[in-house]
Amino acid sequence: MGIDQVIENVVHKLGDLDRVFLCGDYASGRANGTIDFIFVGENLDSDYLYRLVTKAEKLISRKVIYKLMSEKEFNEHATFSGNESVLLLWEA
Repeated sequence: MGIDQVIENVVHKLGDLDRVFLCGDYASGRANGTIDFIFVGENLDSDYLYRLVTKAEKLISRKVIYKLMSEKEFNEHATFSGNESVLLLWEA
């Protein structure tokens, strides 16, 4: 199984995932220890994501912070300051 198949399996299990963004210091190339993500989609499985993040934190020895948002919530509430870096990591 290749990495592309692993990603597809994870995306499929998460629900109707539309986009994933990396935010903050990591998005601008600075590793400060905390990794921030925004997951945009509908009917996302927060329990599954929590389990994945918990495993990942142990493997990489970093804190992972994430937000789940619907497309509507993202369009209405996601505001990024001019100083904040945001990088689109994945899009359906």
